[in-house]
Amino acid sequence: MAKIRTLYFSGTMMVLGALVLTVVGFSFRNLQGDTRSGASSLGRGYLPQGSVDGVNSQLCQLRGWAADLDDPSANLKISVFLDGPRFEETSSLRGGTELGSFVANIQRPDVNELIQIGGNHGFIIDLASNSSMTKDQQEHKIYVYALDAGTENEYTLITKKPITLLCR
Repeated sequence: MAKIRTLYFSGTMMVLGALVLTVVGFSFRNLQGDTRSGASSLGRGYLPQGSVDGVNSQLCQLRGWAADLDDPSANLKISVFLDGPRFEETSSLRGGTELGSFVANIQRPDVNELIQIGGNHGFIIDLASNSSMTKDQQEHKIYVYALDAGTENEYTLITKKPITLLCR
């Protein structure tokens, strides 16, 4: 095994609810002066990013976006929970009620420009047909999650705190 004299790598760290380190490339020179380089990654990569940037109480709608930089062309699955977070088997907390699953597939050129990707990442979620939201005339806490691209059950909370919604 060659001894390493110099080592260089470029990487990114993002904090979005969890710390993720991605090594973009590496280069090293052994004692004989040979240089080797390549690309690699540590960890799974990026967690989904997103936001709920609009709430309409009159129409009982949420508007937002979600994208995964690991697969920028993916239209992510969005899950919405009522009055509690998504239940985790490892948690002692009682989970909220799932209101449904939706897809982030609406054009959002502002998002694409902001995070420098293509694709359709917007969503408008209509909760008016949900009787528990519209009939009781009560404020509810809403939690919105995006499914990590390429996984079947790894969700990321994209609302940094619960959204309060009173449908009229």
